[in-house]
Amino acid sequence: MKTHLRFLVIAGVVAVTSCLAGEPRRMTAARAQTPPAVDGRLDDPCWQGAAKIEQLVPNAGEDTKVLAPAREKTEVYLCFDEKAIYVGFKCHESRMDKVMARVKDALREKVHHDDCVEVFLDPEGNGRAYSQFLVNAVGTKQCVQNYEFTSDDRWNAASFQDKDFWSAEMMIPFDFFTIRPGIGSCWRGNFCREEKRLAENSCWAQTGGSFHSPEKFGGIDGLCINFAPRYASYFKGKAGRLGEAFSAMEKSLPELPPNGRECFERIRKQAVQIRAAGLAPTGQVNSDLEWKRLSDEMDFFEKRLQAFKVSLADYGRFFPSGPKGKSPDCAVGLASTLEKILPDRPFEGDTGNEVRISAAKNEYEGFQAVIIPFFENDPGSVAFEGGNLTGKSGAAIGRENLEIRRVAYVETRHPNYATSHVGYWPDPLLPPGMKDFSMGKVNVRPYWLTYHIPKNAAPGDYQGRILVKSKDALIAQIEVKLRVYDFALPDRNSLDVFSNLYPWQLKERPGKSRMELFRSYAAELLRYRIGPGLCANWGVSWNAENPDFAALDENLSRFFEKGMGAFGINGDIEFFNHGYCNALDQGIGMEGANRYFEKMPAILKRCSAHLKAKGWIKDAFCWLIDEPYYKDIKYYIKVADMIKAAAPELKRVAPMHLGMLKEGSSESHVELLNKLVGHNEIWTFNLSDYDQVKDWAAERQRQGDKIWWCNNIGSKAPYPNWYLDEPAINHRIEFWMAYKHKINGIFSWGSNCWSGYAIEDGNRNWPEGAWNPMTYPTANADGYQLYPGPDGTPIPSIRMENIRDGIEDYEYLHLLGTRLEELKKRGVGGTPVAGGEKELAMTELFSSLTKYSGNPSVLIAKRAKMAELIEETGRLLHQAQP
Repeated sequence: MKTHLRFLVIAGVVAVTSCLAGEPRRMTAARAQTPPAVDGRLDDPCWQGAAKIEQLVPNAGEDTKVLAPAREKTEVYLCFDEKAIYVGFKCHESRMDKVMARVKDALREKVHHDDCVEVFLDPEGNGRAYSQFLVNAVGTKQCVQNYEFTSDDRWNAASFQDKDFWSAEMMIPFDFFTIRPGIGSCWRGNFCREEKRLAENSCWAQTGGSFHSPEKFGGIDGLCINFAPRYASYFKGKAGRLGEAFSAMEKSLPELPPNGRECFERIRKQAVQIRAAGLAPTGQVNSDLEWKRLSDEMDFFEKRLQAFKVSLADYGRFFPSGPKGKSPDCAVGLASTLEKILPDRPFEGDTGNEVRISAAKNEYEGFQAVIIPFFENDPGSVAFEGGNLTGKSGAAIGRENLEIRRVAYVETRHPNYATSHVGYWPDPLLPPGMKDFSMGKVNVRPYWLTYHIPKNAAPGDYQGRILVKSKDALIAQIEVKLRVYDFALPDRNSLDVFSNLYPWQLKERPGKSRMELFRSYAAELLRYRIGPGLCANWGVSWNAENPDFAALDENLSRFFEKGMGAFGINGDIEFFNHGYCNALDQGIGMEGANRYFEKMPAILKRCSAHLKAKGWIKDAFCWLIDEPYYKDIKYYIKVADMIKAAAPELKRVAPMHLGMLKEGSSESHVELLNKLVGHNEIWTFNLSDYDQVKDWAAERQRQGDKIWWCNNIGSKAPYPNWYLDEPAINHRIEFWMAYKHKINGIFSWGSNCWSGYAIEDGNRNWPEGAWNPMTYPTANADGYQLYPGPDGTPIPSIRMENIRDGIEDYEYLHLLGTRLEELKKRGVGGTPVAGGEKELAMTELFSSLTKYSGNPSVLIAKRAKMAELIEETGRLLHQAQP
């Protein structure tokens, strides 16, 4: 067989390519004549001829061009045989007595909390399904596949300790991986070390932050074994399973329309070919190219079969009695905004033609119209006509208040949290006229229809009609019934909500400066009641002796006019960070730190004075050391006190991560937090940390401090978050929880952190290039809610719609709570007040931050009840006026 002969590596010849800063790492594995004993000692003959990495380099933040060696040297060895890949590490350590090796139970604790080494292997080289292997200095091993910890015993690892180093060996069999056609001798991977004493993470291929950045892995060549038997096993097993599924479906098919029978016959013929090829002897498939062709045919058949099953189920729902006359090409279903329509699942929404929605004045409310083609039909372009709503009194809400956008799909990757589906998820909401980049990848076509209720709209019932046409033919007529409540939502939120908008992520376009783009993106965020956060003050150099405030004043004036609340001033003011703290711990950078403390008071006074003169200082905040470690507390306090002395009216934010704060300390979380009391006015906690400190946080609120929740990778399922592969209700219910817990604000660390527009193929900008949703490693869409349009126009998302709905829900709760308090002050009690207080307990929706209803109808019914109580308490207050 000729497969892989061109990659043959002679045992004993090793190759690790050197590279300049910024160039991708590459190495060539060496074949082992005999495998190692895997006892951690690195004394087996195979390591003498293995490929060797002489030293790892620090994983220095976002700067992936730093190739200076790590402070503690690490050597890595790599070899393989027909059965497995073998990796050895020699970790030099000048203080072996400080090596952290506490984890003994890998099922209960995480090995990376210790000194450890890590191997990342990605057989397909596309970052979609890589594995991580870890072992600490006492030999506790752990494996992570698709970001889930496993207890797989097919691989082995061991460690050994000496007086000035510790070493480790790993044996990772090829059968550990799914070896499908197309996987060959060229893999991607990385070799890493976590050294806890120096708080230094080092690696072979720098990833600039988290090790989980597969797009930055290095190339591993020369894994030249005969993969054909593994290909054949994978192919035959899959062909057999698909054949069985097809045969089972074939026996139970109901009566089909003509286009359905034609589609089924085409798939049937392909199934016969696939099953025949799957039974072919291994010897008849003698090239990588032929294996790849068969694999692609199998994948295509699998997708067609799944699409046919979905289409069959959908057709049965819309036409349960079977075909009558001409078979329709498609149907139109209706769904709420709390449903995410997955393309490979049967439609579960409403098959009728009437939609009922309700909203307050100055509120947005919408629904989805879903075009569902049958049996590989293409309905062509779809148009919506009508949309005016009229009330019984002649009041009207015009078509200009209706926004219609096409829902597009992005393909997710395996995250490090539980999700119901990995594949295509709906998220971007495309503006009219923009080409849908997901066409051809998904067949279902949801459209998002949103009405904005004017502030001066008359309360009452409205109705209207929307026509859905395809190829100039009417395919559906949607009857819209809207109830407008007799109260209005404020322009500015009662809850601080923001998502940091970073100007440097915005690429200038012809005729559009970065400032213009920044303003348009901020305006889009604010249209969804989300502030731009830390960079709202972008456009002024505070370091200048006489700063030009023109851009700042125009920005903030615009943003406040659109409802902005709290905003940060850190964009152009340099505060201490972990890099400074680490340098100062090593006695480095003291001169720079002294200059920092000399110049910053004057800058802060200038900043504070201008904001105070404009009347904006009450909403301004500054971010202190982000998620400080225990060892950073002394620097944190010094910076906080300097800010207080220079700008006493400027609020200071304490961004807390309890795990990081506790690292290296034997004190409790509360004891550590108490050290920082008096040095800030706002505390932020990940949702997953909040339960540990909620009593302490409530006391801080009683003392006048504010508490914010942060959405980031630290809060994973079952906590609700803003990831795109979560149910829509998760994005919304967090705001109900925030009201119950008296939280003062909710924010995300980023609204547009795309990491270079998150593209994967060449130099093409998205949407021409493929979108990588995992712009922050391990989570799909952590750090962004907006998408960049091809002309620089911001594209909102389904998540933003649900976040805005959640903020509006919060306003319902806040308004009801305020009215109940006012009624009690006026001595009005009785059933409405008692009933309102009972409803605000919200026990139907959630019992804790991790136990909450996933049923959209429960939330919608609860919201309607709140609205009725708001109207009723409004009438009571009017009657109780003196």
